[in-house]
Amino acid sequence: MARGFRRTRHGLRAKLDVQERAVLAHLFVEVYELLDDGTPAETDPLAAMIGIGTAVDLPDDPALARLLPDAHKEDHEASSEFRRYTEQGLRERKRRSLETARLTLGRDGALTLDEPESQAWLVALTDVRLVLAERMGLRTEDDHEVLMRQLGIPLDGDVDAGDVDAGDVDAGDVEADDANDSDVEDAEGEGGDVEDVDAAGLDGESGFDEPAGRAAAGRPTSQEQLDDVARAQLATMLSLYDFLTWLQETLVQAVCDD
Repeated sequence: MARGFRRTRHGLRAKLDVQERAVLAHLFVEVYELLDDGTPAETDPLAAMIGIGTAVDLPDDPALARLLPDAHKEDHEASSEFRRYTEQGLRERKRRSLETARLTLGRDGALTLDEPESQAWLVALTDVRLVLAERMGLRTEDDHEVLMRQLGIPLDGDVDAGDVDAGDVDAGDVEADDANDSDVEDAEGEGGDVEDVDAAGLDGESGFDEPAGRAAAGRPTSQEQLDDVARAQLATMLSLYDFLTWLQETLVQAVCDD
């Protein structure tokens, strides 16, 4: 059962079980690979040093477009020029954050982050959530509720994301983690075979492939418009999204706490 991030004398600490670590590692790897544009490194040393690339257009993949948006939506020429000078460096910074976050998951015991690692986690969690949101068609504040209704998930009395497999942490639990978390196994690698992630259709060769439930982005008017496979995929993705949202909220609070 996950316990959200809290500030301790050892750093920012959370407790995640083996499966939760595996799911997170898998998601970090998927977005890391999604951000790989597949182009060779810049051969001009000066251009490579200052991060000049060849990309000038908004990515075709809507999820990548959310990660790498246009700087000037009303001025294509200015946006293209800005992208040429910034996109390569932005991709690399995002990938470094995702890799840093993944590597921290391989540590024994409670997950403990220093300040630079916590910043990497904030970037990584944001990017994974953006990709999941785009794959589910969540683009406005109301879309989450709309999707819940499409999936037949009741809204009244619904359990908050932080209460699902998360629970609250008593003040005494934080320091007790030192003694009690030594049995948490390593979660190295690319996340392994995680049924929930596979069921969401996120494990395709290209990374974060569009699931069968992509119809949600077209706003179906009733849950009957989603077949059973699509509904199951979307429900899993929404559960992952809510878990990541809760985890990020606890990390933001821990970062802000003195």
